[in-house]
Amino acid sequence: MQTTVSRLSPVEVELEVKLPKEQVNSAISKAYNDLGKVAEVKGFRKGKVPLHILKQYYGARVINDVAAKLVDESLPKAIDAEKLDPVVQPTLTKIDQIGDKVEDWSFTAKLEIRPEVGEVNLEGVELKRKVWTVADGDVDKRIETLREMHSSLRTPEPARPAGEGDQATIDYDVTIEGAARDDLKQRNRTVVVGKGRLLEELDKALAGMSVGESKDVEVTFPDTHPREDLREKKAVLTLKLNELRETVLPAIDDELAKDAGYESLADMKAKIRAKIEAEAKERSEHDLREAAINALVEKNPIAVPPSLVKNAVGIVAREMVQYARVRNEAFDAEAIVKDATEQAESRVRAGLLLAEMARKNTLQVTDADLEARFEELAKETGKAVARVRAEHRDNDKRVALANAVLEDKVLSLLISKVKVEEIAATEPLDG
Repeated sequence: MQTTVSRLSPVEVELEVKLPKEQVNSAISKAYNDLGKVAEVKGFRKGKVPLHILKQYYGARVINDVAAKLVDESLPKAIDAEKLDPVVQPTLTKIDQIGDKVEDWSFTAKLEIRPEVGEVNLEGVELKRKVWTVADGDVDKRIETLREMHSSLRTPEPARPAGEGDQATIDYDVTIEGAARDDLKQRNRTVVVGKGRLLEELDKALAGMSVGESKDVEVTFPDTHPREDLREKKAVLTLKLNELRETVLPAIDDELAKDAGYESLADMKAKIRAKIEAEAKERSEHDLREAAINALVEKNPIAVPPSLVKNAVGIVAREMVQYARVRNEAFDAEAIVKDATEQAESRVRAGLLLAEMARKNTLQVTDADLEARFEELAKETGKAVARVRAEHRDNDKRVALANAVLEDKVLSLLISKVKVEEIAATEPLDG
């Protein structure tokens, strides 16, 4: 077998494989010999069909099968011989026809390979680790959220106009350009007043209304409205307030703490503070890792295999669309693909660079590493370590966990090789 490699780009090569005619003829002879033992042709006994008859009936199939088998057998050997590292399945670009008088036979495959990565360059990289200080106000804010979760509703007594935080039940009819839009009208819709969850004009109009009162409200649909036909359209809403209920918040005491699953008010405050501190540390680490990866990619502009980028584009685009839908935001498919392509290239480049760092530093995941991660998961989920360990007996889950542990190791290595300065975070932790 002779092999010739032609480099098309830093991540693409063509591999020509040439096999001697003796090997090809031997494969053809064996194929006809095997076929002759089982072939059934009218007028001949099984196993006694002449070769020229077999060629007449089955020649095209035999030649195709032999060619496919020779490729399947020789291509992996050729790839190993040339020490190539394909990232996707090779693609055949040329294959010789096999005739009765075959000479040396060849085929050509196109491969996308991992780029050659030299020493990873991190010279001059300086990063900042944000540090959040947890204040009493942060704890109080979480407790207010708990109060809202354990609140109740009641009709105001005596009756009063709607105010911020009230729950209102409303009807409204919609008119756009003088035409009634029955597809947009609402009956007995429940909304919260003054929390910015409604059209601004509607929110303002509700504040101060009394039960039974009606009014016309002029609104403009935002340019981000999910329905494209309504964006920036002006409309008149004929609004009626049917019912009003106010929120009753519980007192901040041991009773609230017990309802929320804590032993006491003091226990609740202590555990909420500890949770916020853990979240702050986690966000700090996450932001630092993201900054480190971005710096790694920027300092090491290696080529990336097109197929890996194409696969990553699909994943990133789906994530972006899902995020927009969750936030009820309009999105442009063309813009998303463009943004996703840039993110995908960066993501693939980062993966290749981190993998190279792991290889050159012989980073591995040991049983002890996995056991430590089992204990972490048990602590986070409140499960017994034995149960967490049992849940990862499945090979796919175990491999996924091992990959996560390896990623942690290589990212820790990356951060250890750059200068990190701690700074006080200026943005809110919950922002």
